Amino acid sequence: MKFLLWAFLSAILWGLTGCSHELERVDGPIYHCDDYDITPDSVDMHTGMILRACGDSAIMVRVEGNTLRTIRCDGSHRSRGTFRYKSDYPLFDALLRLETSRGLDEIYTLSTPYELFLNPFVGAEGEGLLNGRMRNEYLIPSQTRRYCWPVINDNPQWILAACEIFKITANRYSLERIARLAANTATVDRTVCRGDFTGLISGIPRYMAAPQEIFPSWIGSGELSQAATFSVNAAWWAALKSMQDIAASMALRNERAPMQEMSIDPDSLRSLVFRHFWNPTEGRFCAMLYGHAIGQLQLGASDNLAQGLAIITGLPLQGMSEMMVAKTPAPVTGVSLFSPRLSREFGKNLPSEALARVIWAVASSRVGNDKAYNAAVGALLYGVCNEVLGGRHALPALRYPLATLVLRGICGITTAFEGLYFAPCVPSGMPGTKRVEGLRYRKSELSITINGIGNRLVSFTIDGKETEPFYPANEEGRHEIVVTLSSDMKECEADFSDPGIVADPPVVEWTSPQDASFFVSGVDDRNVKRLAYVNGIPVDEVSSRHYRIDDVPFPSTVQFCMVEEGHSPGFATPPHLYLPPEACRTVELAGVARKGSRILEDRKLGERFVESTKYRNRRIAFDVTVPEKGVYAVDVHYVNGLGIVNPRRRTALRRLVVDGNERGIFVFTQLSPVDWDNDPSRDWQMMTGFTNPLKVPLDSGRHMFELRYYQPNPVYIDPFSNTVVADQVRIMRCE
Repeated sequence: MKFLLWAFLSAILWGLTGCSHELERVDGPIYHCDDYDITPDSVDMHTGMILRACGDSAIMVRVEGNTLRTIRCDGSHRSRGTFRYKSDYPLFDALLRLETSRGLDEIYTLSTPYELFLNPFVGAEGEGLLNGRMRNEYLIPSQTRRYCWPVINDNPQWILAACEIFKITANRYSLERIARLAANTATVDRTVCRGDFTGLISGIPRYMAAPQEIFPSWIGSGELSQAATFSVNAAWWAALKSMQDIAASMALRNERAPMQEMSIDPDSLRSLVFRHFWNPTEGRFCAMLYGHAIGQLQLGASDNLAQGLAIITGLPLQGMSEMMVAKTPAPVTGVSLFSPRLSREFGKNLPSEALARVIWAVASSRVGNDKAYNAAVGALLYGVCNEVLGGRHALPALRYPLATLVLRGICGITTAFEGLYFAPCVPSGMPGTKRVEGLRYRKSELSITINGIGNRLVSFTIDGKETEPFYPANEEGRHEIVVTLSSDMKECEADFSDPGIVADPPVVEWTSPQDASFFVSGVDDRNVKRLAYVNGIPVDEVSSRHYRIDDVPFPSTVQFCMVEEGHSPGFATPPHLYLPPEACRTVELAGVARKGSRILEDRKLGERFVESTKYRNRRIAFDVTVPEKGVYAVDVHYVNGLGIVNPRRRTALRRLVVDGNERGIFVFTQLSPVDWDNDPSRDWQMMTGFTNPLKVPLDSGRHMFELRYYQPNPVYIDPFSNTVVADQVRIMRCE
């Protein structure tokens, strides 16, 4: 009896001392830095403005002690996917009530797939938003005034979000639609967008196709369609892995998953991502591969939105994830979309910048880096408060950023078909008790109480019963989950420095096929150096004003980058393709097909070209004799200024067939009028470029080549604009 009494009193004393120790810290700041101070009930913006919470129902904007305005936080009109939240931090609670009172915007934006992935509890409302992007079991491609698919590729993000919502709703009809659409989309992307030389899926995410000029002028639609980004490939891996997990979970429960065989293998894609994007020196993934497809090089910048999403979905190994969070520059005002930034202005006040801050906070929690996590939470609150001060609280840059932090970071929820997994993590700057109420999940309504800080789980109970940190999907009714955490967290490093800006490329002039001269400007007076990249690999540091390519047997690409001391390489110069004598053969299409074009106004010029449409020159065939067995790169030279007559899609496709075997798809991107209207001296009829090169193994001797009209479906390519005006095919020995 004495023993039981002693144990009871000890338990009470332990609980009181533990709680009192944590509650003492609540009076301190959530986060303090030179730019702002956040306390439990206010934030000092260090500009004379202070936001102070009145409970969780109102926020006062105060200037020098005077109340400028009061913002009411009415949380009574909540949409599905939101919840009630209570903590020892009135400011956080009020801001969360403010964002959940807005409801789910019915407009589909570039952030929508990411937002729905992060907060899939919106369920059917989210399904409705995603379904608006479907047509004939394909995705309507994203496009801007300048770019469309395959330059912009947001396909995998949609599939990833749809799979995540299915894990919440378990809507079998929705899963069947997702499976068919995913199979169709993967087939199209692999057929058209897969790079022959890397095996990666090419194209850029929508947020990289910003109105601001973030790339050097030589990187146009053709170059971007051949570039491979970490964002697109990491999202494709995550989408495919999510579908695999759903199918495996349903099979374990003797349910048939309507998944179809996918044309992209996630394991192979993951290996390619590690091989081409991981930078072990920097401890981060590079944002993209760009340049000529024969030898693309890594961009000296990381995409932090994509990196954070990769950590959340489990793409990197654990050690890699920890290194990414520790070594990526993430200032206390918020991680930038790219590190270093791609331009001085790009990313400011964009939804993608706010999205990167949310994702980075969740990613920091997943690796248990308390130092980075505290700063990321502070930056997230700082960004939300800036929106409130700017008067944009009625039209936020991002849906439910704080709700996402609560669900994915503090509660650490990972969704699965079989249920919800929990890996809670509370930053040390926010001790105390946090309570989530009214979270609806399938046929359940959950209340979640989290005590303590850190990420080491002491106990996890459901309705008072100790269990694994998992809530089964087949449960029904209301349930109470209580989590107790320990403050034990390992020491981690974090980089709060300014990420800087990617350096501009040096100015170079090729005076001969093998000789380059550099224009020396004031930038060379700084402590910088020039690196020469051959086939995407840095081979030389160029100290003089001249550079000469060594004699090589195969075509080689050469580019130069500026590198400042202590910084990553900047943007590269345009790729110079050096073709050794006898390494290239050309075929004039006007000599093998019906020549002339009704599109080109200059008839004499038109006689040099061949126009290929759905009805004319649908198949162009010609013979090519090669002297040696080897691997050849084949591309097509064409007029790429047809945006003036092809404004709807600005892309055409042709299939290459060699000796009766299909070898790939040529992508003919077209510059839109936006690209060249600002320069009246440029004649769109004289604007030309090369398609993506395709790898073709050939034996010595004669071979039959064919260019065939290719139309995947009218959703992606307008059949009435699938027009090509080309003059030459180039066959280059590359191996």
